[in-house]
Amino acid sequence: MKLKEALEIMSQGGSSLLIPVKMGFFIMIRPVEPGSFKTPSVPAKVRQDKDWLPECDFECRPVEVTVDGWRPLKELQENWVQWGVDAHDLDRDTYMVV
Repeated sequence: MKLKEALEIMSQGGSSLLIPVKMGFFIMIRPVEPGSFKTPSVPAKVRQDKDWLPECDFECRPVEVTVDGWRPLKELQENWVQWGVDAHDLDRDTYMVV
């Protein structure tokens, strides 16, 4: 499954998505209400070209994942920030849905 399909599934219910950065460290992505940010997370051109269904926006933060669960890396990024989707991101196949 490509990232496009995973994001569409994730946007329908309480899932988050993890994109690996380094062993044990990930970027956690979660859906938020549309219009939460000044500009959409998925540009209109990408929505149109890739036949994108979800209307939600996305936010992210770096996390560490251990056997005990996950914890935000507040020393790197204190709060959730907008995550922008580019056309090449949608074909990515290295991620985990949690």
